[in-house]
Amino acid sequence: MKTLIGSKVLHGSPGYQTSETISEITPKGRDFEMAFESGCFSTLSLDELYELQNDGEVHFKEKTHGGFTVITLTA
Repeated sequence: MKTLIGSKVLHGSPGYQTSETISEITPKGRDFEMAFESGCFSTLSLDELYELQNDGEVHFKEKTHGGFTVITLTA
C-alpha cells in the first residue's frame, strides 16, 4: 500500500472524476482511509486497495456516504 502513496489518480463518482494525488493511507478498523492532497478522502476495504494496486482501478460503494466511487491510477 505504501507504493500507492504519491500516486496520481482520478477519483470521484463514475463519469465525474477529478485529478488527485494520494497523500496517506491509514488503517481505520477493518478498512483503510485513503486521503488525497486536496483534503478529500475515501474509505476502502483491504480487497479494494489490492484491486486498485493490482488492476489500476477500483469501483466501490463509499462507506462514508453510500455513493459509488471510482479511483483510477493515472501515473
